[in-house]
Amino acid sequence: MHQPYRNIPSPPGSALMAQTREWLHPERAPHLLDKYAVEIGPLVRFRVGPLHMLLVNDPALIDEVVRSEAFNTKGRFYGMVRLVLDNIVSANGEHWARRRKLYISALRGIDVFGATDRACDQLEQRWSGRRERGADLEPAIWRLCSDMCMWMAVGESPPESFYADAAVLQGELGGLAPDLAFRPLAVVSPLRWRTLRGVRARLVAYFEERLDRRLAAPEPREAGRDLLDGLIGAVDDPHAPEDRAAIVAGLMDFFFTSDDVAACALRWAVWLVARHQDVQRELREELRRVIAPGEPVGRAQLAQLPGLARVARECLRLYPGYGLFGRVTTAPTPLGGYLIPGGVEVLMSPYVLHRSEAHWEQPDRFLPSRWEGVGTHAPGIDPDRPAYMPFGHGHRSCLARHLGWTMVGVGLARIFSRFTLRAQAGHLPKEEFWGTLHSANGLPVRVSDAATPLLLAASA
Repeated sequence: MHQPYRNIPSPPGSALMAQTREWLHPERAPHLLDKYAVEIGPLVRFRVGPLHMLLVNDPALIDEVVRSEAFNTKGRFYGMVRLVLDNIVSANGEHWARRRKLYISALRGIDVFGATDRACDQLEQRWSGRRERGADLEPAIWRLCSDMCMWMAVGESPPESFYADAAVLQGELGGLAPDLAFRPLAVVSPLRWRTLRGVRARLVAYFEERLDRRLAAPEPREAGRDLLDGLIGAVDDPHAPEDRAAIVAGLMDFFFTSDDVAACALRWAVWLVARHQDVQRELREELRRVIAPGEPVGRAQLAQLPGLARVARECLRLYPGYGLFGRVTTAPTPLGGYLIPGGVEVLMSPYVLHRSEAHWEQPDRFLPSRWEGVGTHAPGIDPDRPAYMPFGHGHRSCLARHLGWTMVGVGLARIFSRFTLRAQAGHLPKEEFWGTLHSANGLPVRVSDAATPLLLAASA
């Protein structure tokens, strides 16, 4: 016999408004959820306006949720995302299954090392040329990861106008759902939607033009395989309107579900290493031992860099790319001894879980040594560490985790072999959540050339 939903513990709140007042600033979501988890426990029931929500903060219960078809549906928040970009993150049912199958096929064999190499070359050009310079990692790493994703998607770096439009659309993907829940008047702005339609039309036109050029090319490209190659090969007829639309949607989907998540993971990773000079020195020494000047960083080299892997794992523990994800119940469903009614938004937060004292010793400290002996492979679900899920978990876990892991690893290697970074003394990032975790007041660092630069070029 399951207990009723109303018996699940809940934070203090008024009878009419429940916890709505606390959520007037939705950008604080991870911190509010962390507070709930610490003060209340593994299951927390709360309500924001008409929305009934359930925080799940126990690894076993999260595993049950993400592996169950009863919970394999995205809810109201993702519905707003679909109005802007119909992507695999927000899709449900057969539509989700078809998109997933297409991406699994198209992602095989992408030249991730060549793409990260070219993007890191571009970053080095932007950062080189002066003895010491200031940089804000927020825009700098977003641009680096966006370049990586575009080289992986279409084999080129787009014009500045593309990135201007991409920044607008990416901001809306992170902001529309919270606005719907907590600032609904902002959603009905005609100017906002007119701007969005124009931005989206220009981005779609860019990818359509790349598809046309690729199909018209008389000879195979010499460059490594990219996603566009994979999508063309995965459909029946790339000239047919339906398949053509699927290819363009796949390119849009890949970029806007990858660039911000990768940038979140890598920007905070670079920031943490910039704050810990002892870790930075050890990392640079390992790079110099393993990689000779001019030698590329490929899979074989990454496998010989356990120190780099430990740093990357610990960075992803403190700042996972996927800081929060959710599902919605479509019918009454049992969970943890309770019967959860239909229509409840079920939230799970790797950010909260990764910082829980119930699962980690000294959870708020940056300690790469806690990953001693784990290996250099991309993180998955480890039975010995069930509370670690930086790329999500279950049916909807990240399909491109191997690409993301490589982007973080090669990005760290390229940056810290070429440059010395020091975080601005005394700066405390103001963490805000808009789809991914950002610093509202930036991540300022001082950048200088490493004493003995090691120029790395990545290759497969």
